[in-house]
Amino acid sequence: MVKDTAAAAHAHEAKAEEKGAKPAEGAAKEKKKPAKKHDVGIEDKAKKPEWTMARLSKMARRFDSEDAWRHGAPSSYKAAHSKGVVAQCMSHVPSHGKKGVAGRGARHSA
Repeated sequence: MVKDTAAAAHAHEAKAEEKGAKPAEGAAKEKKKPAKKHDVGIEDKAKKPEWTMARLSKMARRFDSEDAWRHGAPSSYKAAHSKGVVAQCMSHVPSHGKKGVAGRGARHSA
């Protein structure tokens, strides 16, 4: 009696597919990926809102010094710096641009 090797191989592949196993090398089948509905380009992506004076001021109010703002929120600080409005945004700090009274020649006593 001669066995049908092709039918046996096909039956083995069917069982392997049911179990989730990969098919044998000789019977490799290519699986096609579903086509994308819409290819999103750079211009289609949602852009972040522009830094307005109101948004920059709101961000600057979180910090008590220009240096803290520069390190804490660099993107907003850079935007304010490029627009030349850093001083306006930091107007909530009473000693902006100056050292306080304690900073002028005051020494720590120990």
